[in-house]
Amino acid sequence: MQSQDEKLGKFLQAINEYSEKQRQLILMEVEEQNRIELERAEKETLADTYRMISRHTADVRSSIARELSSRELSSRKALLEKRGAIEREVFEAAGKKLCEFVKTEDYAKYLSGCAKAAASTFRKAADDTVFRIRPEDMKYSELIGREFGAQCRFEEDAGVSVGGILALNKKLGLALDLTLGSRLEQQKEWFCETSGLLVC
Repeated sequence: MQSQDEKLGKFLQAINEYSEKQRQLILMEVEEQNRIELERAEKETLADTYRMISRHTADVRSSIARELSSRELSSRKALLEKRGAIEREVFEAAGKKLCEFVKTEDYAKYLSGCAKAAASTFRKAADDTVFRIRPEDMKYSELIGREFGAQCRFEEDAGVSVGGILALNKKLGLALDLTLGSRLEQQKEWFCETSGLLVC
């Protein structure tokens, strides 16, 4: 049976592979669009230049500069919209996979690992720890408490929408967010940085 890290690794690898394919498609579309736009812009520019070169050289240059700027902005806007759509699609799919994951037996193992991580983080004042979990996950409170290995409390938190735990320790002034929703949000920044879909 695969470990949680292996599954998360495969899941992230699948997201990366999908992102790379989408990035390549967008780049090919943008290159083709730029080639066509450049050909068209060159033809228009040459025609205008030949007709008006003696009287309107300054006007032609100004007009070309404005049009290219407008086209660049338009292309950039279209690219940003495509990038946003891909990002939404990828993370909606990832969210659905996480919703499926919390229904599996491996989810209990994930919560067990979260409890052990909390025990390590809060070992100096473990008895002051509060675990905030989804109402549906209260059935795992005994498992989490056992793996945590110290006196702790549990509170239902509808804000933990996907799953996982939010561990708080007021005495230490620490919080450990191991919710699946926050982990997915953290992946968005990584996705934007590594997917190659940044628009400069």
